[in-house]
Amino acid sequence: MSPIDALINQLQQLAESQGLPAGFAQFLQYYYEDADIDDLNHYALPQLLAGALSHYHFAGEPRQRGQARLRCLQQDTEAAFAPGNMVIEIVTDDMPFLIDSTILNINNHDGHLNWIVHPVITAQRNEQGEIKQWLRSKSSDEGKESLIQISLQTLPEQQAQALADALQTMLNGIYAVVNDEAAMREKIHHIRQHIITEGRSDQAEIVAFLEWMANNHYLFMGFCEYNVVSDAAGETQLQVAENSGLGVLAGRRNASYSAGFSALNAADKKAWLEGERLILNKSQRRANIHRNAYYDLVGIQKLDALGNVVGQWRFIGLYTAQAYLSSVWDIPILRQKSQYVVEQCDFIRGSYKDKMLHFVLQTYPRDELFEI
Repeated sequence: MSPIDALINQLQQLAESQGLPAGFAQFLQYYYEDADIDDLNHYALPQLLAGALSHYHFAGEPRQRGQARLRCLQQDTEAAFAPGNMVIEIVTDDMPFLIDSTILNINNHDGHLNWIVHPVITAQRNEQGEIKQWLRSKSSDEGKESLIQISLQTLPEQQAQALADALQTMLNGIYAVVNDEAAMREKIHHIRQHIITEGRSDQAEIVAFLEWMANNHYLFMGFCEYNVVSDAAGETQLQVAENSGLGVLAGRRNASYSAGFSALNAADKKAWLEGERLILNKSQRRANIHRNAYYDLVGIQKLDALGNVVGQWRFIGLYTAQAYLSSVWDIPILRQKSQYVVEQCDFIRGSYKDKMLHFVLQTYPRDELFEI
């Protein structure tokens, strides 16, 4: 018997001696079997039992798919298994980015993490969301649920509430991203095909970049479409197209204007409308999912038959790790920029200067290279 199985067996015996529900003993197996034994050994058996029992009761409350449930236990009387600590319990559908996003938000609110357990267990629930049975998860299961229990140093009440609100917003955001990912991928496919159909020969590199993005080099987190309009004062504005928002941008009001574009003066707006078709830069909005960074914004200008800008398709998300590890010569747009620099320098091919230039281009901060 492995050390983790031996510990779980002791917990099950303790649960039986206390007359706890028969289903809880099996839940204990699923709850702790993938935990780190060294972490568990820091806690007494009664604490581990009480922590799992608290989560068992919370996870056993009715929950519908697509609903994230979260609670904070701040007082010793509420979280007797973690005296002096604040405990956060989460029950949600199993989704990507849950743990890294949770830790990200805790760090952003100056939380000091002491303990985290994150089992994935399959739940069989009835139509009302009431639990019928817990099962060991298999990859093919549809009812997989992520149970996350976190213990951290007690926070002041206002700070604790702010953290709870941030975590709930993050969970809602992950649902939106996961639910709309296929639609966002369909959008970029449609935009790529639209540009190809336009038949402009100078757009080939943009088409290639959009294909590169969709090939697991970009985490699609939000999309919306803008139209160029004139407001009541006759000023040029970018207005959100009706019901175009997806992912974390799904809540955009249909009539709202782009704040960044509105802040530009007339000359800058004119330059924007006459500028590059593909816009790569950092959003002013910081991600609260997956990575603590400003969103990577990808804007593609919508053109009419005469080539005038009439709107924009806008994606926000994050470039994946592969986008930073790949050779600059394998990334559309970046390879074009790099080739331009090489041609302008015109060093002898294969010379020391030429090799150093290629090294500089390859190691140049990738985020800045996207934006240049």
